[in-house]
Amino acid sequence: DEDKTKLIESVSHVDAFLGRFEELPDELKLLIFNELEISDMASVVRVSQDLERISQEEALKGSKGVYDDRLQEVINQMEPDDWEKDQGDWINYYKIQDSDWKTDEFLETYRKELKYATSLDLKQFKISSDFFNFIFNNCPNLKSLRINTDPEEEINEEVLKTFPSGLTNLTLYGDGVTDAVLEHLKTFSGLKSLFLYGCHRLTEDGFKHLGEMKGLTVLSFDNSSMEDKDIKHLASLTELIVLNLTDCTFFEDAGLMDLKALTKLRLLNLYGCYQLSEGAIEELREALPDTAIITKPPE
Repeated sequence: DEDKTKLIESVSHVDAFLGRFEELPDELKLLIFNELEISDMASVVRVSQDLERISQEEALKGSKGVYDDRLQEVINQMEPDDWEKDQGDWINYYKIQDSDWKTDEFLETYRKELKYATSLDLKQFKISSDFFNFIFNNCPNLKSLRINTDPEEEINEEVLKTFPSGLTNLTLYGDGVTDAVLEHLKTFSGLKSLFLYGCHRLTEDGFKHLGEMKGLTVLSFDNSSMEDKDIKHLASLTELIVLNLTDCTFFEDAGLMDLKALTKLRLLNLYGCYQLSEGAIEELREALPDTAIITKPPE
């Protein structure tokens, strides 16, 4: 997924990044690593031998990863082999059918996988409220989740109430993400990492809710329509270590200056933020001397 790896690919060509990346806690390095597709992992490992070490250690941890793999494989098999994903410039997501899972046999067969799974990737699927409820009610140990959201079928209040409250890492794609979603997520005190891709329906109220997620250490936007009045709410996220604002083309120098408050920040990606002046970026570099600020695309 080219868009999801912009942060890693771009900083891999910046000398300053390597030293800063090695300073990050292992947990944060792994969160960034886990956002990549398998095909991209090898190239990222070449950037950091430390990442190779942690990823290998993680792979050896107990049996929970086995249950993750089993459940992911079962769900991936719901997508027919002849399903045509690529439709020109956009991706057609397979809608999981009730017949794929809504049986007593499915629940009984995969009860253990559901119970012990800690990570699940549903980004390639169109998910109904019923399936959301089923997964969330039967996967009490989920910590990491990726989901695609449908603007025609918002993540409604009923589904939000079933979101696993123990989530630490959440990735949301698409315009089904609304202010109400972020209002609910701010109650998740354990959420450390939030990735938002193509979420264009957020208003300033949504960013206000985001600004109340004080425990976030990693926050990533891609192609967001945030403006200066929105980005100022990110300044209250003082625990942030990694902030990605790739292709956020609407905020300007005034909004950038609000990020001076993020003194713990070690990595800031501004690639594609074309409204920013070089002078403002240099001023931010001086204010945050320990932060690697990325503005150029991969070479």
